Amino acid sequence: METEKQKFLRHLIDYYDEGRSRSFYCTGCQLLPVDKLRETLEDAKVKMTQDADIKTKARIVRAVISTLADTLQISLKLRK
Repeated sequence: METEKQKFLRHLIDYYDEGRSRSFYCTGCQLLPVDKLRETLEDAKVKMTQDADIKTKARIVRAVISTLADTLQISLKLRK
């Protein structure tokens, strides 16, 4: 289970990190179920175009992960 989360997190960071999304992806991968995250990423890929830049891709992925978290009533906000 943890290795699946690590692989998924590595994929998010490698392909959808514009330099500001790492902590969001880490929190999301830790708190959300991996199977739901995979489904969500597939939905995000449908919304992306081939020529989309990294910032656009990151914005779309962050939006679908946030929607999933809201649906599951899980807060992804960091608390200090």
